[in-house]
Amino acid sequence: MERKAGSAIQTLFRRKIGNALCGNSRSQCLDTSLISNQNALTPFQNLRGLCEPMRILVAEDDAPLAEFLHQRLEQEQFAVQVVSNGAEAQQLASDQSYDLVILDLNLPGAGGLDVLRGIRSKRPDLPVVIVTGASMVEERVRGLDAGADDYVAKPFAFAELAGRIRAVLRGGSRPARDSPDCRP
Repeated sequence: MERKAGSAIQTLFRRKIGNALCGNSRSQCLDTSLISNQNALTPFQNLRGLCEPMRILVAEDDAPLAEFLHQRLEQEQFAVQVVSNGAEAQQLASDQSYDLVILDLNLPGAGGLDVLRGIRSKRPDLPVVIVTGASMVEERVRGLDAGADDYVAKPFAFAELAGRIRAVLRGGSRPARDSPDCRP
């Protein structure tokens, strides 16, 4: 019961102040601090108490690359889930709470652009970064026009992907990772 109430309060709290990207150097997370029953702090005074890791869905069918992304993103303090087919990626992205999707366009089960359109139809504000071997300009433009927030061609340097992820997550009201607004 207490967990359900906490979850409802977290949802309400996120709607009230929006999702803030924590700026400490140890983690990328959504700050979902709540008013504690043991203290009289307001949510804004208690803002840095708890941090929930930002959730990333990685849709990649190349197992070694998927494992590499999983490990490196977890090192960056993201919570990561990996799927290897398009239908599962579209279902999870539509039904669960993710902060970002990394999407390969060449997935079995459903075409990447179809998956992207499906995600956009149900979760239009969910950031999607395409990571694929398709490197022709026309293909990149098609992906961006279909609703991707960014596009990274394989092979890529992880540092560039990580920088693009941070930039996409900052995308509106979220402060930069090193912002003083969310430092402990």
